[in-house]
Amino acid sequence: MLKIFIFFLSLTLFAKTYTLEELIIIAQKKDVRVKDFEITYETLKANLDQLNALYYPKITYDFGIAPMGEVDGPAKGSIEDMDFDTIGVGLQSKLRIVQPLYTFGKISTAKNIANKGLEIAKKKESEIKGDVKKDVIKAYNALIMIGQIKDILSDGKAQLKKAKKKLEKLKKAEDGDFDDEGFEDIDKPETDENKAEKTTESVEEKTKTENETTESEPFDENDLFKVVIYEEKLKIEEEQLKALEDEIKFGLVTLLGIESDFKIEDTKLEIYQLNKGEANFKNMIEYKMLSDLIEINKLEVELKQNSFYPNIVLLGDWNYKYSNVAEKQTGYDPYHGNSAVLSLGLRWDLDIALFLAQIKKSKLNLLQNKNRAEEFEKVMSVKHKHLQSDLQYTLKKIESLQAISKESKKWFLGNATDYYMGLGKAKDLLESLAAYQKSKIDVMREIYDYNIKLTEYKLFLGE
Repeated sequence: MLKIFIFFLSLTLFAKTYTLEELIIIAQKKDVRVKDFEITYETLKANLDQLNALYYPKITYDFGIAPMGEVDGPAKGSIEDMDFDTIGVGLQSKLRIVQPLYTFGKISTAKNIANKGLEIAKKKESEIKGDVKKDVIKAYNALIMIGQIKDILSDGKAQLKKAKKKLEKLKKAEDGDFDDEGFEDIDKPETDENKAEKTTESVEEKTKTENETTESEPFDENDLFKVVIYEEKLKIEEEQLKALEDEIKFGLVTLLGIESDFKIEDTKLEIYQLNKGEANFKNMIEYKMLSDLIEINKLEVELKQNSFYPNIVLLGDWNYKYSNVAEKQTGYDPYHGNSAVLSLGLRWDLDIALFLAQIKKSKLNLLQNKNRAEEFEKVMSVKHKHLQSDLQYTLKKIESLQAISKESKKWFLGNATDYYMGLGKAKDLLESLAAYQKSKIDVMREIYDYNIKLTEYKLFLGE
């Protein structure tokens, strides 16, 4: 049993601790979206390899064999030459090699389009990695926030335990069941003498002027019920937080392949800092991708226009014929032969109606993307203003919530002091405790929201 305990203790003590930056690096290597895009990128590179292959010779080879009758004597190359009393075979093979010499920019333009496509793909990869980064930041901040909220709930449970203990003692006092565990020192009617021993001078003065004859708060069973209900609510909230924490950790473990008992380095949710400065929309990934797309549209128009020109090629042809039942002929011989020809040629692949339609489509795409580029800065400027306003509003909201939390703490501490001195009521204590806890949790959640919004804002600017 001791060995098992030591084993699990060692797992806890030596669990890997990750910083936010470390998790982002791992995610941007292992996330399924990144891996899937890597395959897409390799496919685009393979398309470029296919275009490079167009510079090399194209080779076609045909071979045929067929039965034929004997040919004895002069031949015309028709079936009339053959005597089918004797059957043999005739074979024929053709080899053609076409080497492009000049294509009027068709291949080079197609390659330029493919290379621009790779550039867009790289920018798209940055966009995907930005999304992965945002997801990790959300999970990391959520784990910090959950840890802090759990601490807040634990503090609340401790306060409820203390209040419950007093209520139980009041109940015993009401039932005439006293004990000697300090109950009388804490909860019996206050006198000037024991006030001086237990409280500060300010509390004593307040008690003298306002509550000189005040006795301990009488026991109200409803207060005990409220405490128990509050405790159960906190337990439910803790279970919900634990389930959410397990879900987030499971997601990170599954997607990133890290240890299931990992820890995170940060334990306090901090407000991310915003680097102030003018936004340069032309540095945004989206704008750069749009610019590349415009270049592709221009190249597509050029490529289709060049398709009307021929390809200048070097042609190499080799022909071979043979038959085992035909005599070799002097002069023209349709059944035997071996020849090779090398020539300079022009090759067209014309589909005029299709080319004209494709040119029109490419020009329309070019016009559309140019219009988008011209309007891009206006659209992004509006969006940028909205994001900035939202961030500023959230910061002000955090400041207000922090002020509320500060005042809620004063309210709670005042009620706690009064209650445990016999000057306040349990319902006031519970009400202020609930308000104080809620105010702290509200601050945590708003800081979390701000950090995620700021992350999205930075990704929007291409940072």
